Amino acid sequence: MKEKDLVTREDLVAAVLKMLLRDGFDKINARSVAKQLNMSTKPIYRLYKSMDELLKDVEQATYDIYNKFLESQIDNKNAVVTMCIAHVAFAEKYKNYFKYLFLSKNLSWNKLDDILNEKLNQSIVVNMVNKYGMSFAMAKEFFTDMWLYSNGLATTMATNDMQISKKEISDQIIHIYNILEKRLEKALQMA
Repeated sequence: MKEKDLVTREDLVAAVLKMLLRDGFDKINARSVAKQLNMSTKPIYRLYKSMDELLKDVEQATYDIYNKFLESQIDNKNAVVTMCIAHVAFAEKYKNYFKYLFLSKNLSWNKLDDILNEKLNQSIVVNMVNKYGMSFAMAKEFFTDMWLYSNGLATTMATNDMQISKKEISDQIIHIYNILEKRLEKALQMA
């Protein structure tokens, strides 16, 4: 292991990410991080003013992992569907990261519109406007409905031992997409 003076912020974040993925958030504290790195807690507080400051970096690193995962899965031919499927797949593959990001007090969203403020989500809404000629309001509503449904599936995957095949997940997301698309077509006909 590195000498305590050689430990970096990146080392600490990597250690916490490893612990988070393996054990979940509840077991993370200064002592457990120090134990993970085979050192005292002093280097943690030399590099960070508090554990909260370290956890802010961990939260950002976890969001980066999430966004990178989603971006690798999204197909612009149907960005909203592939993003929703990827959201559920992330929850299945990285249960504790998902819980940390979406099922804890770390979530900075206070209202549904906050979902749309995420950069990746904004790009999907723009994709929908450009591809389907929807208004921004319609695209936002459509996206929000899709995201909320997929987040329900994702939460089920992250918090239970339920096994849902990739095909079943895909079929469910596409089913909801088709229902919402028909609702949108009716609204456009009535306008």
